[in-house]
Amino acid sequence: MTQLNRPVSMTSVLEPGRVVFSVKDVSSIARVSEKSVRRLVDRGILKKTGEGLRLVLITRASVEKWLGLVDQVDN
Repeated sequence: MTQLNRPVSMTSVLEPGRVVFSVKDVSSIARVSEKSVRRLVDRGILKKTGEGLRLVLITRASVEKWLGLVDQVDN
């Protein structure tokens, strides 16, 4: 029996219950380099928590918004 390649739902990729992700987590979810994720954080596209310089934790809301998982409402 042949198994079909089905697209993976992005909501299933983002683990339920997690509110922050590391740079490495986001890069593997989005299939981009860690350097690209750090650039997105520097540009303010992805929001990080706290003011730490070494460990960058990215909020779930900003990852969902960037990936297009949240419906945008124009006001």
